[in-house]
Amino acid sequence: MNNEIRDRVQVALEVQAMLKRHTGIKPVLAGGCARDVYYGVVPKDFDLIFPMEVNPKDLSGFFASLGISPRFIPLYNNNADTDRVRGVCKMVREGIDFDIIFYAISEDEAVTDYFDFNFNQFELQGHTAVYCGNTDDWDVTFGGVKTLRQTRFDAKPQRVAYITEKHIRYQANRLRSLGVFEEFDNEQPF
Repeated sequence: MNNEIRDRVQVALEVQAMLKRHTGIKPVLAGGCARDVYYGVVPKDFDLIFPMEVNPKDLSGFFASLGISPRFIPLYNNNADTDRVRGVCKMVREGIDFDIIFYAISEDEAVTDYFDFNFNQFELQGHTAVYCGNTDDWDVTFGGVKTLRQTRFDAKPQRVAYITEKHIRYQANRLRSLGVFEEFDNEQPF
């Protein structure tokens, strides 16, 4: 893990700990940020996900302690009937964007089960990114999600194309970093 990724993850872990102190429930750091950490990519933002037991109003002391006014967006994702997200608070800490997301699931449910693609089913556990999806989708030889699978079917075609392209690119870069594509990278065209 490079220093920039490590530093950003450290700030995210600090925000996670502060949120737990204010609510009594530790939010899950998961999704694209954890996937990016696994693949060695600097995350553009971090998602901290709470189950429905936490209400955005429960965070007023947290935001006051930081001296910030978050932007709360209710019913995220175009109010889709199948969506589990009930709202999101957006904030910035040390130049890093955070989405504090409120899921309509119970505390004992896994948030990653509700993600739209297996490629996003990663969780940060400390500084370690852990894959939480179906083990049949995992490449045990080289690591990473070997087969992209849509786990929710309410994604728009643009989202499907975006995730498909990202999966191909991340897997190719991972294999290159492991030297798997080395022989092909050095070949000259006909």
